[in-house]
Amino acid sequence: MNLTIRSTTKPPSATAVVAGPRLWAPVGLAALAVLPVIAPGLAFAALSAAGLLAVMTRLGGRSALTNLKGLPWLALGAALGLAALVLAMTPLTIGGVHPLWAPVGKGGGAVIDREGALAGTLTLAGLLLFFLLAAVTGARSERARQTSQALLAVLTVTELGLIGAQLFKLNPPAGLAAFIAGLILLLASASLVQARKAERPRGWLGPIRIAPGSAALIVLSGVALGVEGGVQAVAAAGCALILFHSWEALAGGGEGKMRRGPLLTVLGLLAAAALAVTVSTLIWAQPTAGSPQAISDAVHWKAALASPFAGYGAGSAEAVAHLSMDRLTLSALQLFPRPSSAYLSLFEQAGALALIPFVLVLGYAAWSLIDASVRRRRLTTAYRASVAALLFALLDAAVSPAPATLAGAAPLILLLGCAFGAARANR
Repeated sequence: MNLTIRSTTKPPSATAVVAGPRLWAPVGLAALAVLPVIAPGLAFAALSAAGLLAVMTRLGGRSALTNLKGLPWLALGAALGLAALVLAMTPLTIGGVHPLWAPVGKGGGAVIDREGALAGTLTLAGLLLFFLLAAVTGARSERARQTSQALLAVLTVTELGLIGAQLFKLNPPAGLAAFIAGLILLLASASLVQARKAERPRGWLGPIRIAPGSAALIVLSGVALGVEGGVQAVAAAGCALILFHSWEALAGGGEGKMRRGPLLTVLGLLAAAALAVTVSTLIWAQPTAGSPQAISDAVHWKAALASPFAGYGAGSAEAVAHLSMDRLTLSALQLFPRPSSAYLSLFEQAGALALIPFVLVLGYAAWSLIDASVRRRRLTTAYRASVAALLFALLDAAVSPAPATLAGAAPLILLLGCAFGAARANR
């Protein structure tokens, strides 16, 4: 006997079915719109992870990633750096509260804001994923060129926005306008050199005639660099330009004309001479003794030496300033809660245990680009421009906090990652 069981549950009405998406869609869009405002670092990390996952769903993206040479070494260095940052959030950190350190004394501080340190660590992880995404994108030469051109356009718009923000007293991050102007100067110079190689015009004005946009950007970014950054930023950009154009002159306009040993020798001498001039200029441009910025730097330096290995956690510079305020430093730290140097800021926040692996990662990436400029026959100008941009960032970081900010680090990471992908692709 067949029995038919009828359900007494009424089917959901069409209005109830549609009400869910109609209710949650604006809430989700509002969350996506608010997240970059309240937590730009976390939003950047989420977008980088989503972009990498989207690329990895395609066969071309997976093959480009697996064919990148030297990627395990970069991953190892990045993992060690992130592990040191995570360790600083636990009682096992050097100078922490774990009984392990009782016999030798605590001798330092650990993370003072765990939520802020976690957000800063996730932001740094997002930058690493962004580097990987750029490397996969740059594995194809044509995409590497397109990405470089798009980056130059985005930086130009960003620079105009920063200058406009200063005119309306919106107080953008200190030194960021000068740093972006220096990157535009180097990228526009590289674009002009590439146009000259492609067209081979005659005369001194030939490259300007075939690439007037790049020539105009060189002039405008140079003016913005001098106005926004002063002598120290001009000196840092000048050293980077000297390195870039000397490197191009050594190549003689061709590829493979110079062996690796002589190239490194000449580049080392040029970099040493340029660095000596720049260091002298940077020392001359340091804050005056007794000024509010100098007092703030002294407080942060003292705090960094109190916890040299583990730091105080990512994003803790202002928290350290608040905890260090006293009757003599209150006004100075209120005016300048952050150090004037990106190096001091990073050393104070991350400590030596986390910084050393990341420095090795940058060094390996730079060496890969130098080596590719000799071995490869394509995109050699892009390799040289990327190394010059890294040199500019390293020099500017001595007197500016901009290279350590997300807005300053992201374009540099994109440029280096794209060039690294082109240099280490298996083709």
